[in-house]
Order: sequence, then structure tokens, then C-alpha cells
Amino acid sequence: MSGLCGGGCIRNIDINEMINELQTMPNVERKDIFTDELVSISQVSLKANLFKSYNKNDIVIFVEGYCYNIEELNLLFKTKYETFQEFIYWAYNKNCLKDFFNKVDGYFHAAIYDKIKKKIFLISDRLGTRFLFFYYKDGVFAFSGEVKGILAIKEIDREIDKNSFECFVNGGSNFYLLNDNTMFKNIKLLNPSTI
Repeated sequence: MSGLCGGGCIRNIDINEMINELQTMPNVERKDIFTDELVSISQVSLKANLFKSYNKNDIVIFVEGYCYNIEELNLLFKTKYETFQEFIYWAYNKNCLKDFFNKVDGYFHAAIYDKIKKKIFLISDRLGTRFLFFYYKDGVFAFSGEVKGILAIKEIDREIDKNSFECFVNGGSNFYLLNDNTMFKNIKLLNPSTI
């Protein structure tokens, strides 16, 4: 397992299946689970990583990855934040996520859950270098930093995407899927620079 695998789902499925599957890997631990009546979000990571969630005033933020220009952002926005999560919280409350993320230099994906509005926002960095996958079908929604995190949920439809399969079979050793495609019909990759 490289890096982190975070994920979440709406509450009509059990996130513990996803987490239990991922925790079977060596040197992996569960961190920062958040659950309410609608949403469950958790992170599973290598024990050496110290990523945290941010939970304030009914806004829950999970970030996997790094922001390299916090000092520059503080100067630009005339703020004094120490963590990327705090900055995202500020930008969300100021209604300037798009402007904020246009200025972020980093390698990340994030999820913001607004408990009051009952909305979840998935965010990818400008280049999409830190993958975030999502699944939606028949009212089941889940997301994860790795496809295997989504596949660990028993309610997930594992139908193979025939076009992706043909690309894999015909692609030889240079296998890459284009756009938001994965090997599974209903699991998609969040496009770069997306909120």
C-alpha cells in the first residue's frame, strides 16, 4: 500500500467493511473516523503518516496529501493558518474554494462534509496527482483514495467496464486508462482540478 487510503460512504452501507479489509495489510492503522446519521468517513494509513481530520462547527474535512505553499497562501489571503485543513475550512466558510484551490501548490485530495447542509464535496489537486475514486449506483455512494477501498464494500457492483478491459488487454505493458475510467463500470476517477 503506498501512501494513504481514505474513504467514505453514505450511511446505507457499512464503512467498517472497507476499513476492516484495508487494515489486514501490514503496518496499517485506522485513523479519524467520523460518522453521523448520513455519512461515514475514515482514513486508513501507514502507521508512519500523521494525517488528521479537521472538525469544527459542523464542517468535517479530511485531506490526504500535502500543500507546499502555506506561507505564500497566508500572505496572499492575509491569514495565519498553520495547517492545510484549517485553510480549507477558512476557504469553505468564505465561499472561495475555487479561488483558494487555484492558488494551492500541492499533491492532495480532500473531502469536506457540511453536516448542516448535508452535502459532501470531493476535491482533487490541479493535476490530479493524488487519485480519488468514487462510486455511485442505485443510491449507494462511496469514495476512496484507492479502488480497493471501494471494492471492500459488499454493496458495490463490481461490473467490469468492457471498454477499459479491452484497453487493458490490447495495451500491453503501456496500460493507461484515459479520462475518469477505471476497470469497473461504476467506479470513476475524480478529474483533476475538481470540486
